[in-house]
Amino acid sequence: MKVWTDAGKTKICYVLETKETAVFDLTEPVPVNQAEYIALLRALHTCVERGIKEVEVYTDSQVVAYQMTGRYKCKAANLKPLRNECYKLLQRLDRWSINWIGRAENEAGLILDRLQGGAK
Repeated sequence: MKVWTDAGKTKICYVLETKETAVFDLTEPVPVNQAEYIALLRALHTCVERGIKEVEVYTDSQVVAYQMTGRYKCKAANLKPLRNECYKLLQRLDRWSINWIGRAENEAGLILDRLQGGAK
């Protein structure tokens, strides 16, 4: 299953390759990288709950993509618990990948841009 994730100033979003879209309001302001992890976490929860066993995630968050794949270390105290929770969900899958893509390729980002008037 291909999944696109993104976070904006007040919302998070994921889009499944089936074109199912989920947008959530953030309950409180958080740093953008934390919001990006929350979007990934929501998407992974959905996939695991549905019994999906193979997931390809696409995000325009270089921090999330590279921390999750081990290219970057995760040092931020506010991100480590979210990263660890994402890893726990990924362990329940047979195969997964997380890929960094440009903003213009991120279906979830394009939706958030429309909802938030073009500002991330």
